[in-house]
Amino acid sequence: MVGSTDPISCFLQLQDFFAKIWRVILLREEFNFYLEHQGALAKKYGDTVIVIKDKTVIGVYNSEEEAVKETTRTHELGSFLVQKCSADPSSVLHTYRSRVRLFGEETFV
Repeated sequence: MVGSTDPISCFLQLQDFFAKIWRVILLREEFNFYLEHQGALAKKYGDTVIVIKDKTVIGVYNSEEEAVKETTRTHELGSFLVQKCSADPSSVLHTYRSRVRLFGEETFV
């Protein structure tokens, strides 16, 4: 599965892999925070796009593009959640998948 037999290359690939997994875990915590407080957040921020990091709203924007552009000026991409704010519970039922290359093999995440 690993493309190289060099121990250092293998270690670096594994380190990168686990860093990606850790980001997914952290973003899941941010998303759970949003779900737990969805009603209150929607009441406070209305029909906007919010940015959540460390279970705190750190930005409020009019679009996802603006939220990402502005937030990446001060925070690393992948370290925060960009979420459309809505009181409707069904508004969070979107699934997005992207292609990634892990250990030289393309897969969906």
